[in-house]
Amino acid sequence: MSAAVGVVHADAEGRITDANAAFLTRLGLSQDEVRSGRLRCDTLTPPAWAGADAAALNEAMRDGACRPYDKEFLCRDGRKLPARACITRPDRTDDRTMTLVWWQPQAAANGDANPAGEQDTPMRGEALRGEALRGEAYWRALFARMFEGFCLGEMIYDSQQKAVDIRYLEANEGFARLVDRNLTDIIGQLGREVVPDIEAAWIQTYAHVVATGQPITVERVLPRLDRAYQVRAFRSGPGRFAAFFSDVTDRRRAEMALREINAELERRVIERTEALAGIARELQAEIARREATQEMLLQTQKLEALGQMVGQVAHDFNNVLAAILGNHDLLRTRLYEPEQLTCLDRGTRAANRGVALVRQLLAFARKAELSPVVVDVAQLVRAMEDMVLLTVGRQVRCQFELASDLWAVIADPVRLEAVLLNLAANARDAMPDGGTMTVTLRNLPAAAAPVELPAGDYVVIAVADTGGGMTSDVCARAIEPFFTTKPRGKGTGLGLASAHEFARQSGGTLRIDTAPGAGTTITLCLKRAQVEPDQNVTFKEHDDRRLHGNATVLVADADDGVRRVIAGMLRALGYAVLEAGNAEAAMAMMLTTGRIDLVVAEAAMATADKLRLADHLRETPQHPPMVVLTAVTTADPPIGERTLCKPFTGRQLAGLVLEALGRVPSPEDAQGGGVDRFRDRLRSAALRRAYERWKGLRHPPQLLPHADVVLADMAGLPASAFVVSVSEQSSVPGDSVAFGFRYVHFGRDLAERLGRSLAGESVDGAEPNVLGPLDAAYRRCVVNRVPSYDYARYAMDEGPCVLFERLLMPLAGGDGRITHLLGIVLFTELPATGGTVTTLP
Repeated sequence: MSAAVGVVHADAEGRITDANAAFLTRLGLSQDEVRSGRLRCDTLTPPAWAGADAAALNEAMRDGACRPYDKEFLCRDGRKLPARACITRPDRTDDRTMTLVWWQPQAAANGDANPAGEQDTPMRGEALRGEALRGEAYWRALFARMFEGFCLGEMIYDSQQKAVDIRYLEANEGFARLVDRNLTDIIGQLGREVVPDIEAAWIQTYAHVVATGQPITVERVLPRLDRAYQVRAFRSGPGRFAAFFSDVTDRRRAEMALREINAELERRVIERTEALAGIARELQAEIARREATQEMLLQTQKLEALGQMVGQVAHDFNNVLAAILGNHDLLRTRLYEPEQLTCLDRGTRAANRGVALVRQLLAFARKAELSPVVVDVAQLVRAMEDMVLLTVGRQVRCQFELASDLWAVIADPVRLEAVLLNLAANARDAMPDGGTMTVTLRNLPAAAAPVELPAGDYVVIAVADTGGGMTSDVCARAIEPFFTTKPRGKGTGLGLASAHEFARQSGGTLRIDTAPGAGTTITLCLKRAQVEPDQNVTFKEHDDRRLHGNATVLVADADDGVRRVIAGMLRALGYAVLEAGNAEAAMAMMLTTGRIDLVVAEAAMATADKLRLADHLRETPQHPPMVVLTAVTTADPPIGERTLCKPFTGRQLAGLVLEALGRVPSPEDAQGGGVDRFRDRLRSAALRRAYERWKGLRHPPQLLPHADVVLADMAGLPASAFVVSVSEQSSVPGDSVAFGFRYVHFGRDLAERLGRSLAGESVDGAEPNVLGPLDAAYRRCVVNRVPSYDYARYAMDEGPCVLFERLLMPLAGGDGRITHLLGIVLFTELPATGGTVTTLP
């Protein structure tokens, strides 16, 4: 039986278009059946091998040839003939295939050596050999025309049976083209002779296939030719191998170019993605900024609207509260029944709630200014402990944890107390069933301070509770105005808002740490003071009635209720009181009343020419000291004058009246520092220098300068200075006595201005004088024991308008009584202007 290789050609649909005799004879088929077009590859294959055929066909379509594989063919008589097949694709331009078939030796062992059933005669044997030769020639012609390279080779081993080379037994023109050699220079030659730079990996690949019998597909590169090949090798016999070669250089280059393009595209996509992501982030940030700006604008508009509303109603509301609380103070001095006092206390508490509400509104609407001072916060909290305990009640356990070395802070102590009480009340409300509230005070060095605060040291005041805590949504809105989670009527929603605003205005911050079920901690960070508070100075309300009385006070307020309450309080203290309901009435009383020692006036009260009453009074010759009443703390009082914000208590009014009359030192005088309002009233730099020198002679600051120090160097006094001696002085402030005044020194500039010196002359208050009613000013300075400042504009006969300024400063003797007054008088010519001018004869 011939062992010739079977060759089958098929079209893209699988119809057999040609086959050699070796194939047809084995299966019992004829050329007529092939030409009929009815033979198909799938009809000659048992169903069990259809999957193997499909896989091999796909591989051939993709790579040009498949790896040899085992299969079976169906003969005409139904027998199954085992074989090894290899499907190739000779022309890459179409999908026609050529299948090479090697018959398995077992085929003859199945029984009949003559599958066609014909008698084996010498003539038939010769015919079969001729057919085999013709088939062999046909096969070789197809083999030569194959586009892919193909070769048959054998392994060359050394003495140790190690593969060292190969010898080419057969090859086609396709292989010759791949190695750039003539076909005659390949067959029978060693591999290293054909390809001198062949790599050892090639030889080892063929040796592995021959040794194991396992087909292999690899890609190898020939550096000399700079070409890449796909090699599909399989064992064709003992020590031999067959290999198909496909030049994949262009594919690899295309793949490499494609990879580079893909890498570049991926790089560009990444860059573009990053750029788009950056743009998206910037857009999101811009949207967030705009939303934040819009939120801030909305909040600002809300604050502005709230401020306008508060500004409009606070004045009237505080006037009402001032009248209510003032009348309560007056009633408290006249009621003695416990039930009546209890009712009065309830009304006072309700009014005070209204006061606190207005102040919170003003603070949040930024209509209230702080009065920051150096505060010993530890001392303040210790002083508040009883008040805090009373606020939270018995169900709440209070703990105070105060560091021993706490720094002082810069804050408004009144507002700070209010904030702490608000936080304590919030902690109490967060624990309706009881719990623990902890107030912690500690120092916060600059290195540990929050980043949103300016660099520096701070003091932390934390109020923590063990209540139910807040959700993140509630916490985010906790500092919004009017936001509250308390039942209706139990909260205003301004506690945390005003606390946050207080912290911001004080240069600090407020932080909320909370979680549901974990309680809440409110933390205030306040800026550390650079100086320590004076521990030796304490302030208290002056309720010694012996300091009051024996003075005339003008009360000017447009609100009848407030004015009458103030007048009633002052009369109860022993003062003579005049009342004026408008600025014109107040000015008339000043001109017609011989003596007015103090004016208590509404800051907003003005005359028809829009000039405030307080400014008019400063230009009168008397220029009495003033207490300016204001319904809102942002009112602009005259510089240097004392202010009292409505509503106020009788004690607050009494204390400020004593300060204005000079019968008690002001907090600034007692501390020897702070804001010196009197100095701010002095218009001239020369007067301010003289006043500062007078203050420098006070040792300690609570005592007046000694007269002997000044009198010993009168030659060194300014040319505009004068000294007046004081006689018949009473040792009890406020007694009604007459004082005698005599000039003991009269400066050169003053003598030139008057045409003569007044040294040695007595002061006659009844006689008109260029210096005005001197005795009233001198007496006020002696009684009040504080400096006095007057100024006015005068027209001297037909001369120019002159600004007259006079500063009087008391000097004491060894026993503390006032013995002399040091005065400075300045005359400044002014351009002609409209306004109030007093003409003297």
